[in-house]
Amino acid sequence: MRFFESWGGFIWEHNSVWDYFKALLGRLIGAVIGIGILFLIFWFFYWYGQSH
Repeated sequence: MRFFESWGGFIWEHNSVWDYFKALLGRLIGAVIGIGILFLIFWFFYWYGQSH
C-alpha cells in the first residue's frame, strides 16, 4: 500500500507506513541536529565575546 504526502510543495511517495515513519523520524532528527549546531555556534560567539 502506498502513501502520498505533500510537504513543502513536493509530493513524497512512501511504500509502507514504516517508510513514512522513517521519513518523519529523519526530519525530526535533522531538525534537532540543526538546532543543536546553531546553539553551539551562538554559544561559541557568546563565549568568545565574553573572553575578549
